[in-house]
Amino acid sequence: MLKATLMMNFTDTPRLFCRFCVLPIAALLMMGQGTVFAQSSPKTTPAPITAADQDRAKFDIWVKAVYAEGLTRGIKKVTLDAALTGLAPIKRVIQLDRKQPEFTQTFRQYINKRASAWRIRKGRENLRLHGKLLKEVGSKYGVQPRFIVALWGIETSFGRATGGFSVIRALATLAYDGRRSAYFRRELFNALNIIDAGHIAANAMKGSWAGAMGQNQFLP
Repeated sequence: MLKATLMMNFTDTPRLFCRFCVLPIAALLMMGQGTVFAQSSPKTTPAPITAADQDRAKFDIWVKAVYAEGLTRGIKKVTLDAALTGLAPIKRVIQLDRKQPEFTQTFRQYINKRASAWRIRKGRENLRLHGKLLKEVGSKYGVQPRFIVALWGIETSFGRATGGFSVIRALATLAYDGRRSAYFRRELFNALNIIDAGHIAANAMKGSWAGAMGQNQFLP
C-alpha cells in the first residue's frame, strides 16, 4: 500500500506541478509581457517649441542667406564655412547696444570718465614717445598726431582693452537685429573680405561688442 502510494505521488508529480504552478507562472509571464509592451511603447509628449527656439531658427535662415550672398560677392566657400558654420547671436551685444554711454550719460559724466587725469598724462607720454612715427602717419593721412593719441586713449586705454568679442558673431548679431541692420550687414561682409584675403583667421578676429578692432577700434 505504501509502495503504491509513493508510486502514485511520484508519478503524479508532473500533474501536480502543472496544476499548481502553470497558472501562476503563466500569469507572471503575462505580466512580464505587459511590462515589455509598456516599455516598448512609451507615451511621449513632444517638447514645446519655445520663443528662443523660433528665434534661433529664424537666425539660422538669415545666416544661410548671408552665406548665399557671400558666394555671389566672390567670397570663397572655405572662408564662409569657417566664419559662419555654427554661428550664434550674442545676447550681450544687444544689451550693450541699447545702453551705450553716449546715449545714457550726460556730457559732463562722459567727459569726466573718459578724459581722466590718467589718460591725459599717459597720452602726453605716448605723444612724446612715438612722436616721430605719429608725425609720419599724420603727414601721410592728414590726421594730427594729438587726435590719433586721443582716440587711442579713449577707445582702448592705449591698447589695454581691445575687446574679446568674436567680430563675426558681434557683427552678425547687430546685422540681424532690426535697429541698424543694413549698416552692420555691410560691415559683416567687410570683415568676411578681410578674412578671405588672408589677413586673419575668422576665429582670431576679436574686437568690441560692435565689431570694432585694433588699437583705435576701427570697424572693418
